[in-house]
Amino acid sequence: MAAAAPLSSRLARAGAQAALLLALVLLACQALAAPEGGARRLAKHKQGAVADPSGGAATAAAPGAEVSAAGCCAQLPAGFSSTRPVVVISTQGAPLSSIPKPQIETGVKAKIPASVCTCRSPDGQDFGAPIQFSERGSHSEDWDQVRSYSVDLSPSHSFLGMPKGSSWALYGWQNDTGGLHDWFGFELYRWTGNYAPRTQYCELFLTDGLQPLRYPSDDYLGLYLAMEHLGQGKHRVDIKKDSAADSGANSSYILDNEHGKTKQGLVELPPLPFSKIQYMIEYPSKPSQDQQGYILGYLRQFEDVLFGPSFADPAAGWRQLANQTNALDYFLFEELVKSNNNGYRGSQRLTKDAGGPLLFGPPWDTNDGFGQCCGFPVEGYQNGGQSNGTSGGSAISPQGWSFTICEQQERCVQDPMGGVALWYRRMWQDPAFRAAAAQRFAQLRGGVWTDAAIGQAVTSIAATIHDALLRTFQRWPVDLLNPYAPPQPTPGETAGVMQREAQIQATVGKLIQWTTTRLAWMADQFASIALGGAGGSTLQLPPSVVAAGASTATASSAAAPAAVAATGNAPAAAPASGPGNPSPVSSFASGPGTVALLG
Repeated sequence: MAAAAPLSSRLARAGAQAALLLALVLLACQALAAPEGGARRLAKHKQGAVADPSGGAATAAAPGAEVSAAGCCAQLPAGFSSTRPVVVISTQGAPLSSIPKPQIETGVKAKIPASVCTCRSPDGQDFGAPIQFSERGSHSEDWDQVRSYSVDLSPSHSFLGMPKGSSWALYGWQNDTGGLHDWFGFELYRWTGNYAPRTQYCELFLTDGLQPLRYPSDDYLGLYLAMEHLGQGKHRVDIKKDSAADSGANSSYILDNEHGKTKQGLVELPPLPFSKIQYMIEYPSKPSQDQQGYILGYLRQFEDVLFGPSFADPAAGWRQLANQTNALDYFLFEELVKSNNNGYRGSQRLTKDAGGPLLFGPPWDTNDGFGQCCGFPVEGYQNGGQSNGTSGGSAISPQGWSFTICEQQERCVQDPMGGVALWYRRMWQDPAFRAAAAQRFAQLRGGVWTDAAIGQAVTSIAATIHDALLRTFQRWPVDLLNPYAPPQPTPGETAGVMQREAQIQATVGKLIQWTTTRLAWMADQFASIALGGAGGSTLQLPPSVVAAGASTATASSAAAPAAVAATGNAPAAAPASGPGNPSPVSSFASGPGTVALLG
């Protein structure tokens, strides 16, 4: 019996080795039999575990988990080919129905763990990583099939060639039938030398990871616009990084007005005395009482001065608290894009660097602009929203000022003040501001906002995403071909391709035509202003604002700051950089010094 034990051990080991060899052979055969998923399964087998995005210990990989950059291109389905970057997101076995939806009314901001990988990133740096994932958007949830998503990386990482960051948006089409409006809006703002979120077109697959990717339906969601979330950082909103030891006056701020709604975890300031806007503090993320009091006092002081009797005084007026150069660029951009629902009263930001003046922007959400229905205001416009001349109906008409719409208060039932449009209506009462706006517009129109530059930019980007557009129109024929019409029967394949081609051409042509027509109308108005006119505005303010302005000394100014250094009155020269290739301008000339902008 003593000699039998070693023999049995050897036999047991040999049996185990044979079983292991057989298992590996079977695994290899399965991979060869199913090439679409074999590479992913082998990669998952080697990977074994996925880091916990919350920072905890690594856990066993859920079925279908994929964070390997090397395996991302290999798992794309047969028959799919793209020249665009591709993003694959997996919920790692969790049903897609578990992806949290935006709860903007309650401020809930839930996310689930998932994974992301990229294929053919523009910088050649594909990667895979665990993420926190959710749907995003305050209005699209009710009626869009094509959702938008939030992606949070920890640690931060470059994404599709854009500078390193932790928060990203994958923007769906919503009611922008060509997927061009946000890309183009941000381009136009960058051409002025200001910061706007960087973007990159990609094609998106979303899967639960339990089976190989499917195409052309199911897992394939089509063309998306990846973009930076707005936040403090060297490559985003370049303002001073906050320290817990900083006083309110020595802190920097990002403020958000999101359609008057709240976001989970953000401090909401009380309504401002004139505009009634309630800003949320996005940065610092956990503002102290001193910081809250300081920025609230600063905003109140700004409104007190703006609606006070000396508002236009170069030495004592609002220009001591806000940068006019930046205010002009934001104003001209919002008027050009005419995204009334967002630029003045929703998805609207203010920033302030430590020791610096108030800055407007950066912009966000321009998908409702460029003549797209329906925008703000919904109430009170007639004839399909077309303008009668001075105040344009909604975002549809290329004629009419956007900031003056609420002078007709019956058109702005939900928000009679019109958000920061009210501020611009007050500034507009100053002939010096109107003249500065006309001068700055002439610089932009003669430099970067030319018809040729606009036509070239739109046609060029449309060519690069053309094939992806065709695939996306095929994937979502009802939403994207005509989002406001009742569902129509799917046409035959030949007719469908022709229809999709026609839709692309019509979308590109409309965007170019609307934008250049809008610029021509603005040029006519500024020509009148250059001769001393009022640019078509009736220059009216709500009676309640006029009455409150008579007693600004009684307005609350808790923790009001001292006035900052003068920021000058003349607009900066148009930047030398060209459309589509803007230089990283980070400051504008403004009086004797420079005031840091966003870049």
